[in-house]
Amino acid sequence: MPLSFQCRPNDSLLGVSDPDGHANKGFALIISLSLMAFLVLLLLSLSTLIQLGTSQANHESDSLKARQSAQLAMGIAMGKIQRSAGPDQRSTARADINVNNIGNPMWIGVWDTTPPDLDNPTHAAAPTDDSGTPDNEPILWLVNDDGTDPTPDDSPVADPASSNTNVWLLETVFQLPVEHPIKVASTTINNAGQFNGRYAFWADDLSLKSQTSPVPAMASPASGSDEQLQQNTVAPSFGVDQIAEWNSLFSLTHSSSAQGDQFREHLKQIDRYSELSLLDAVYGDTVSAASMADSYSDMTPYSSQGVLSDTLRGGLRRDLTPALTQGTAPTQEPALSEVGPGVQLSFGNTTSGGVELFPEPGPAGAISPHNSLTWTNGVELPTMTWDQVRSALQSPADASGQADAIFAPFPTHDQYNISTSSTQARLPIVTMIEFRFGIDVDESFPNFRYAVEPVAVLTNPYNTTLRSATYQVQFTTSGSTPGIEFNIIPHSSFTGPDPSFGPLQFITQFGNKTLSFQITDSFLPGEVKVYSLSGDTVTDSSSNGEFTLEPGYTASSLLVDTGTAIPDELRDTTTKIELSSSEQLHPTIAIGAPGEFPSISARHTETEPNVMDIKFKKEDPSQKNPSKPFGRMDGSPSTLGLITFRFSMTNPKNGYLSSGNQPGTANHRVPVGHPARRSDGGTIGEKTAGMRSYIDANPRAVVSQRLGGWDSTPLYYFESMRDADYTIPSFDFVHGFWGGSQEDDGDGTSTVILFDVPRENDPIVSIGQLSTVNWGLDGKHPTYPLGNSFASIFYYSDQPDLSFALNEALWDRFFFSTLPASGLDARPTPLDNTRLAYFDGDESADLSTLEGDPAYSLAATRLMIDGAFNINSTSIDAWTAFLASVPQNTYGYRSADNSTQTAPDTRPYLRLRRTHNGNPAQDQYQSYEWSGYRQLSDTQLKEIATAIVAGIQERGRPARSLAEFLNRDLNFPATDPRNQKGILQAAIDQVVNEDDPTASNPGRDELQDLPGLVGSNGLSNPLIVETTFVNGDNPDAARGKLRTTGAPGFLMQNDVITPLAPSMTARSDTFLIRTYGDYRDPVTDELRSRVWCEAVVQRTPQFTGTDDAQTRIEDLPANGVSERFGRKFIATQFQWLSEQEK
Repeated sequence: MPLSFQCRPNDSLLGVSDPDGHANKGFALIISLSLMAFLVLLLLSLSTLIQLGTSQANHESDSLKARQSAQLAMGIAMGKIQRSAGPDQRSTARADINVNNIGNPMWIGVWDTTPPDLDNPTHAAAPTDDSGTPDNEPILWLVNDDGTDPTPDDSPVADPASSNTNVWLLETVFQLPVEHPIKVASTTINNAGQFNGRYAFWADDLSLKSQTSPVPAMASPASGSDEQLQQNTVAPSFGVDQIAEWNSLFSLTHSSSAQGDQFREHLKQIDRYSELSLLDAVYGDTVSAASMADSYSDMTPYSSQGVLSDTLRGGLRRDLTPALTQGTAPTQEPALSEVGPGVQLSFGNTTSGGVELFPEPGPAGAISPHNSLTWTNGVELPTMTWDQVRSALQSPADASGQADAIFAPFPTHDQYNISTSSTQARLPIVTMIEFRFGIDVDESFPNFRYAVEPVAVLTNPYNTTLRSATYQVQFTTSGSTPGIEFNIIPHSSFTGPDPSFGPLQFITQFGNKTLSFQITDSFLPGEVKVYSLSGDTVTDSSSNGEFTLEPGYTASSLLVDTGTAIPDELRDTTTKIELSSSEQLHPTIAIGAPGEFPSISARHTETEPNVMDIKFKKEDPSQKNPSKPFGRMDGSPSTLGLITFRFSMTNPKNGYLSSGNQPGTANHRVPVGHPARRSDGGTIGEKTAGMRSYIDANPRAVVSQRLGGWDSTPLYYFESMRDADYTIPSFDFVHGFWGGSQEDDGDGTSTVILFDVPRENDPIVSIGQLSTVNWGLDGKHPTYPLGNSFASIFYYSDQPDLSFALNEALWDRFFFSTLPASGLDARPTPLDNTRLAYFDGDESADLSTLEGDPAYSLAATRLMIDGAFNINSTSIDAWTAFLASVPQNTYGYRSADNSTQTAPDTRPYLRLRRTHNGNPAQDQYQSYEWSGYRQLSDTQLKEIATAIVAGIQERGRPARSLAEFLNRDLNFPATDPRNQKGILQAAIDQVVNEDDPTASNPGRDELQDLPGLVGSNGLSNPLIVETTFVNGDNPDAARGKLRTTGAPGFLMQNDVITPLAPSMTARSDTFLIRTYGDYRDPVTDELRSRVWCEAVVQRTPQFTGTDDAQTRIEDLPANGVSERFGRKFIATQFQWLSEQEK
């Protein structure tokens, strides 16, 4: 606007006039000169203002250009992330996963996880490059490239200064230096002289950190409530209070006070790291600048959202909720052909006819090729079907914890063939069956009578009461066994002919080589009960071998007339009745419903003559006894029990495994050079070695057959006792024993709870809960194969065993959405799987298309993991917080006797839910090692986290899948601990229950508080598998290890990960990108302006192309957009940073 000045002639410029009213003309000259000077000054000021305005305009232009540089960096960074991390088959980790990367440890790398064979995907082999050379390097690092191809093992660049072009991307938090600053060399932008600037960027993987969200919906729930069970089954949030600097503040997360409610609401509103400091004003002096600077690399308020994708096979995970838990089998594709009726699990071992078999063991663990003594003629069993899994999950106990027995008779079961039911059995286990053989000479009967005293012990291994049912226990001998012969040796003055009678043969005396015992009873959780005849029972061959046993021990016998009279001269004399000989029984032991094929059957338990205690010493089978078992007809007792043959479920106290096998391929296929091979071509016997009863055997196996290397089933072992050595298998004539032994020697227990049964309305939310399913149909399979990483002795060390294969089959491929079968138009929130959130911006969107079968393939397109945690994290604090996601509070449960129990300040990691006994480490000498649970202290959590990170860094690269993280590493020798168990199990053992009692670590020390695991002799002489054990294909897996490894009181990794699994991932889908941009003088290269910004980018289920999100990777168009760039990343947050915020 132009300036104008106006003077009126009669007015003085200064408002001054002479008394006469005439202007003073001399003074006017002075004023005129002053006015001219003022105008000059005004013009100079105006010029300065114009220059300042021009300078400000230039500065704003420079700043705008710097922002353009930063935005360019953001675009390049997002493109790099999209290109490298968009596909499903990727994993991410920090550079410090390799301890050699000391120069830039916080850089983020992206690794390719595509398996070598897409038709048989597995991560068993270590990654290699195209030439087959081991390759642990990533595809790329998520930082800008200054043209020198920087790597994190390079020395860090010099601190940024005017003399270089290096820049800080992360230096301080509230003016305090962070522990791991980020500084990089910037990259030049030179557009043909039109633009001159530099940029830099670095991306941070948010899923590697602990997260302040999701925020639990409620504080600590009531003890023993359904809500508490849910939080112990799907962890609601990270245990950030376990990070030392944040303990005081985040302890409010679990507070039920008004302040706790307020804190949880405030926490939901925080979405920037710096905003955590705002909590200090509300909750007192709880947040310091130092704590925020120290924790930047370990925690974040940004919620890492995870796509439910499969890093092993590619594609979205399949939802098992509609396929397994909603009452009916799938009828629509793709669920029908993948998990529908009759569909088998595939472990890559398929017959020419397309039948899926269990993984192929080594020759010692293979089924014996002797067809007459096995059902499958040396071939592994067909794998289980998804119908059996459905059966297990859709047969819950009622709300009071009671359930019916479930019979699952074999459709085919004859001498040479067997096939398993589509239903999963829920029956007591035949823990022991024994026969006490002798002769009855009661004066009320004129003849000698065979006397057979049968006793059975059954165990309910479930944490539910089994309602009353009638069972049939079958004991089938081979041929005409037992063929027991007796000699009558009269006293010296007897002159008549010696009485004699034929051998005792089941098929002759009882009319059947199978003795069937009918038992009707109910069982409390874990109850071990003994059964016998209600009284002496006279019988003959017309009985067809069918009898009834009643609860309790009575010492009653089956009496069969021999037809041979007892001379009066022999009664009440020193006449000796001697057991002369017996054939090997090699029995089949089975249980099922009366009149049906059995539901569970074990065939061919070895009964070696040297162990039968007739001619040889029990304590040393290589030495003969001076006499055979005998009794005298001196009138007391009237029934002379001479010997007992006992068949017991494999347990840790058992030392005897096998006498070995005979030479020749008709009995085994153990090759020359195998550790179990004898020089004569047979297999080596194991008389005292012992075995890990829960790692190398499955007490509820549907089928257990003779092993080629053992000449016996691994499920039962045989022992015999002369009458003087006989011990009653009961302490109260009602209950039997399980655990350290079947006898009352201090190592046994009458309560053993091994398996969890869900209650009605208890949702299945975690893959880990599928441990309730009997995945191991064979006797040599582990008791708990799912989630297990302990190596089996029956498979070569470099080959997948059942646990390895099962982990690869399930963990990355499936999840449980817990979406209801109907009502999805109302978008129910929260879901029972509280770690899932809906993915769509429109909350009014109709989700009813996900109801029923379609959810199997579509649920993962509309759901994401809320608070996903990348198991490749190398942050000890993050791992500590993740492990502590299981809340610590007053834990409530019911014990085996149905009484209510509480445990204050307890963070439980449960194999059994709702019903179990106490913590054996606290309640010692109660035998809770066989029926209880374990908890972890704050100190133990930190120690386990430390050991996990050490294991991850020892491998030097990220796990390519959840399964690879859980499994052992097959690429190391059998003697290497990394081949014997996975990283997580190794960390747990190191801290709370070391399976090798010779180790020196806290886990070994903890065994002192677990006497039931080490045995009655304590750590000075623990129950271990002998270090000389050879009769296995991977004997190193068990040598020197606790025989009780895997018992309920032994913390297993599946116990720990079950509540954590819903939020576990092997990659990140959420990154924070921080960029720098500047503008420089095109001529002098002088820095004119610089800026920083950051954005959060999120991978989504949607492809970058037009393909449907549920499309399988193999069905994507070759070289199409979706195949090359994977799933779409979007920016969810953006902000400019001040220089002080960088």
